[in-house]
Amino acid sequence: MGDMTLAEFQAGKSTVVKPQRVLPSVPYDAVSSPDVKLSILYRKLAKATTTGEKLKYQSLIKQEEQLRSLVQSTVKNIATLAADGADQVSRILTSRHSLYSFDCYEPVMHHFSANCFPLHKVEHALRHLYALVNMCEEKISPATILSAIDKVCLQ
Repeated sequence: MGDMTLAEFQAGKSTVVKPQRVLPSVPYDAVSSPDVKLSILYRKLAKATTTGEKLKYQSLIKQEEQLRSLVQSTVKNIATLAADGADQVSRILTSRHSLYSFDCYEPVMHHFSANCFPLHKVEHALRHLYALVNMCEEKISPATILSAIDKVCLQ
């Protein structure tokens, strides 16, 4: 009885028990959603066989990392210009407020997308929209945020 499966034990001797399915092993290499693109590029680089392919993927990785850095510094500069001090900048960049100020957020987000990073093309910019939400929820006026976006993105 100790070596019987639960199905065998409960079914009795007269019931035919189906053999258990053996599931394939799955690699444990999960990647967080924001890092999928880079992970794919690194894997392609590792599998590249020619020097040309390796250079291509190294270049793509460098471009992606530079774009991420640019998005991050742009959002930080916008927050710095719009906020009333270092404490508020810190709150804007680290907290995650719920969105209630839709009248503020919608034009700010569209302006950011049109003038800084098109959200439909630059996926990483989507990861920083929380800062725009936080600015609106910190009661910074939309005009102030739009002005900061213009100063940072339209240089």
